[in-house]
Amino acid sequence: MEHRSPHHLVVLAEDDPEVRRLIGTMLAHEGYATARVTTGWEALAAVERFAPALVVLDADVESPNGIALTQLLKRNPRHSHVPVLLLTTHADSTRIKEALAAGAAGYLAKPLHTDALRDAIASLVPPASPLAA
Repeated sequence: MEHRSPHHLVVLAEDDPEVRRLIGTMLAHEGYATARVTTGWEALAAVERFAPALVVLDADVESPNGIALTQLLKRNPRHSHVPVLLLTTHADSTRIKEALAAGAAGYLAKPLHTDALRDAIASLVPPASPLAA
């Protein structure tokens, strides 16, 4: 994993390898570094290790799920300032209310639209300069 600054590091927790690759590639293209993981516990460990600028979580990631992990992060004074963007296939109003009540800064429904994802991320963390190839 390459990155210029921890201010532009994104922890990405997504259990679907294709979605994880797609989002990770888009983030890299926008100049963000990523720590890509597949479970909630791995995401928590990555947040502890890297102190990222943003956490992007699949709400349905396991052990713990994205909403429970958001609650854990927001209760911890060391991480409560880190914005969390939740992604899910379940975009009903109850789930959205749960996510926002847990402390998520934003919520996007799958299937993801690249422009919406890019805009949501840029609204939470300014884009970095693209990495040189």
